[in-house]
Amino acid sequence: MVGCVKINTTCSVWLLLLLGIALVLPTATAQIVFPPSFGNQTNLNQYRSELVLIYEQDFEGDVSGINFLSTAVQVSEGSGLEIAGARSARFLGPLTAMVFDAAETLMEPNSIYEVEFDYQVQALGGSGSFGIGIGFEWAGLSSTDPQNVSGPSNAATTHAGRFRRQIRTGTDPAITMTITNFGSQVVVDNIRIYLAVSKLQPAEPPIHQSGFPRLGNYNLYSSFETALRNGNISAAEVEMKLALFDLVTGYQIDHTLLPTDAGRQLRKINPDIRIFPYHQTFVAQDDGKTPLAGTSGILQLFNQGLQDSWFMKKPDGTRLEEPLFPNQFQMNHTSFSPPVNGVSYVDYTIDYLAKTVFPSGLWDGIHFDQSEWYPNPLLANTNPFLEEPGPLPPIDLDNDGIAETTAELEAAWYASFIDYFAKLHSRFGYTQILFGNAGEIATRPSILNKLNGFQREFLIPFPIKANGDFDLLSSTGWHEQMRRYRIAETHLREPQVLNFQYSGYKLGQATGDFTENGLEDRQAGLEQRDYQRMRLGLGTVLMGDGFFGYDFVDNTTLPIWFDEYAVGNNGVPVMNLSAKGYLGQPLGEAYEIFGSANETVFFVDFEQPSQFPSGTGSANATPTSDANVVLGGAQSVVFSNSTLLEGDSMLTVFSIPAQFPLESNTDYQLLLDYKILSAEDGVRPNGFFSVGIQDPAMSPEESAASRAVIWEPEAGQAGSLRISMKTIGPNAAILAYLHSNGSIVVDNIRLVKGKGGVFRRDFEKGIALVNPTIGSFFLSQADIVGNLNRSGVRRISGSQDPVVNNGSPVISGLSLPAADGIILLANFSNAAPSQPPPMPLTFIEGSSATLYWSSATGTVAGYLVKYGIDGGDLAYFALANKRWPIVTLIDLDGGTTYRARVASYDYEGTLSAFSPPITFSLPGGTVQRPQISFIPPLAQGSLTEISGSNLSLTTGFAATAPFPLLLSGVTVLVNDVAVPVSAVEINSVTFMVPLNISGSLATVEIIRNGVRSPAKSVSVLNGAAPALAVSSPWALISALVGICLASAFTLNHWRFRH
Repeated sequence: MVGCVKINTTCSVWLLLLLGIALVLPTATAQIVFPPSFGNQTNLNQYRSELVLIYEQDFEGDVSGINFLSTAVQVSEGSGLEIAGARSARFLGPLTAMVFDAAETLMEPNSIYEVEFDYQVQALGGSGSFGIGIGFEWAGLSSTDPQNVSGPSNAATTHAGRFRRQIRTGTDPAITMTITNFGSQVVVDNIRIYLAVSKLQPAEPPIHQSGFPRLGNYNLYSSFETALRNGNISAAEVEMKLALFDLVTGYQIDHTLLPTDAGRQLRKINPDIRIFPYHQTFVAQDDGKTPLAGTSGILQLFNQGLQDSWFMKKPDGTRLEEPLFPNQFQMNHTSFSPPVNGVSYVDYTIDYLAKTVFPSGLWDGIHFDQSEWYPNPLLANTNPFLEEPGPLPPIDLDNDGIAETTAELEAAWYASFIDYFAKLHSRFGYTQILFGNAGEIATRPSILNKLNGFQREFLIPFPIKANGDFDLLSSTGWHEQMRRYRIAETHLREPQVLNFQYSGYKLGQATGDFTENGLEDRQAGLEQRDYQRMRLGLGTVLMGDGFFGYDFVDNTTLPIWFDEYAVGNNGVPVMNLSAKGYLGQPLGEAYEIFGSANETVFFVDFEQPSQFPSGTGSANATPTSDANVVLGGAQSVVFSNSTLLEGDSMLTVFSIPAQFPLESNTDYQLLLDYKILSAEDGVRPNGFFSVGIQDPAMSPEESAASRAVIWEPEAGQAGSLRISMKTIGPNAAILAYLHSNGSIVVDNIRLVKGKGGVFRRDFEKGIALVNPTIGSFFLSQADIVGNLNRSGVRRISGSQDPVVNNGSPVISGLSLPAADGIILLANFSNAAPSQPPPMPLTFIEGSSATLYWSSATGTVAGYLVKYGIDGGDLAYFALANKRWPIVTLIDLDGGTTYRARVASYDYEGTLSAFSPPITFSLPGGTVQRPQISFIPPLAQGSLTEISGSNLSLTTGFAATAPFPLLLSGVTVLVNDVAVPVSAVEINSVTFMVPLNISGSLATVEIIRNGVRSPAKSVSVLNGAAPALAVSSPWALISALVGICLASAFTLNHWRFRH
């Protein structure tokens, strides 16, 4: 039997300092109860979770330390029911239990543990959610507390599995663990207890390293809860499926209580997976619970620190609650929210993420749900999933008893969004992925450049009929999604994470129930139309660099796996990691195959006068030849107005049916390019600008679905609007309007008779095709071979939809149905390696430096910028979008010279060579910086001496432990976390290496009276014993004291029982 790590509680403060965790002590004036601090995430470091096995019980040996509370629970041998080995523990009746006390497990206070065991339910019985449960007990906590007990689901059938849960212990050392049977007959074996340890290391750029297709899943629950909610599926099946996705977002954020497999179990299966936990951005989720024993449940620990003045309220002073989701309250994240003891709600939240959430070491970023830059639509008594608009309640931002206007609310929400995410970027740099979910993907550049991506959930790009069929009168909705997709990819931060979750809503067999989002639920079985919707969605997403997933209904239903998700080299789908990303890297951007069936009726590029045919034209247009404004060629037109009242519209482009008749029952495409020059704040009821083909024979709903609207105007936004529809009657007219005050440039207006084309993108090992038109489209073999002359084109040999994926070669073209897509395999064509960009140029402003450069050649997915203070290692990094080779470095030190260089990288994360370095200086008086010349390799827990020059202005010696984090004006940072300093001299500093550093390198910096040294990268001797690496007399005396204390600590801390 394995024993445990024994923590000497007298060394608790010493341990925290060694781990580089600063103690937060209450002060006499403090009113805010802060969540626990487990570390400090910055723009230079990252945490990674590890589990250290401290106890194991397999029932093969001594079990005298276990208290069996009934003869109905016993160790069985030779019954044939054992799970593993010769012996297992068997529970023969309900409410039987076995108890493990602290002397058996050696669990210690103030620690986070993960407990797991294997189980086999052999006969059904009992009641409640769990077949068997595990709980803990110490002073103030009962093992029967419902919030404390957790276990595998009490499923409808006998089943087996492995259950895991977490607990953060309190201060009482008398900790017992109880496993209780709530069913009839259960066998348990292989009980293991792990100490959860977060390792601190220099941050690695979070660059994507996966081929295509990239898969994402928005899943709100742990695998155990997903299994419990959906029945007849094991948690192991759920986690095996989820682990095969490249991205899983929405997981429970807590790592101190109850089951969570997200950060550890999924990563065990798929080391490259990206996992974002769920966090309500500006809303408090009050589940009515308090922190378990005051120690566990970080959501509850977060809630208990929220101040009443931070809640957004109505004019009568009551809190604003979401009607659809009770107990969710809107926080006042705006500038009107008063700080408490100098701490605002935004500051409190960011500190919680930095010190409580990220140091768990489980996450790659955060899923910021309801990250709206406009007033929260869930405050209205409507369901946004069903696009039911509704009025907001009266909202009083400044607590003066008077409701703010809609314009005031919109301005405050937008400004607070910008402020919040700018502060997150300043705190974390590019180390964490900031992932938003506001229902729709933003199109405002100022919003997009604050985030890495968005979740687009419950996506169905065509109107659907009551029976679930697509209403194929218009594909304008699909083109609107593509417009948003393209704009987002132009402006989002790198690495970009756009996750599109398509839905099978209204398909399959209805259950008669509703999901937690208020949507009609369905049984977990796929039908033919699911495969079509999936192919449409996957093909669409492959036109860009996004992630794709598909739900039966929404994020509360089971994850689904399709043949197209992973395909082996033989063309046969397989559900494993090795077959993922089978298409490889893209060979270029997507393009449209128009075909011969599309006829251009007119094309207006404003290069010549009177290009509009008779019966059509533009109104209120101002021609421009300004090179900074023109969209193409030498001239464009500008539509502008500053006097429009709400509800007014200004006609811009038109046709007169009597003079320019559009044919009835005919497919048309209407396209135009645009760029917004200026726009007033706020959203008008009709949007900012719209274009459409108005057909009096259409219903209002059909007309609305056939118009393209710019809802979120902002200067700098550019794109294309496209109408794709079939007319019904003979009196249809082209109409475009400016609905709001501002200016917009328009060019390249074209009307095409025909349903449009199929979109195509080539990859190293295949081709993605999507037909967004409202009719079937035949692709000739020349279309299939394409511009790159592809060979060996063939279908996937699948089983889910063998009519489509029949494995046959494509030798005479193929017909692609309306609103459908397909993935074809092809012989390998190598993507060109990414090349280094040229040396960047710089623009300095205040404490920021903007670096910009020409685009690199080859296959470029993005750019990595490495930088640091000149004279040191380039320990800091930033990332840049492939479409926008520019990055702004913020929070730089004045009077300082920096050095930087840039590399490009491809879609698999392979870096090019770096550009030549560039140096640049910020304005301000020059200072004499500390300079580090030598640091020996670091051993955890050791005292180590830094040699250099100007490290301190004076000398200092800490005679007793714990050593301070600031000594004689000197702070030492290891991976950007302050560590204990024992001795300071002019040219040497001795510090204690934290126990929790990991990796091969660590970054060390010195701050002397506020002046930072250039960074130094130092080797790490992982697992080495505490050592003495000092030379100066002051350091030697300090080290002798410290090493004795550290040795005593080590001997007490690492004691194993066998």
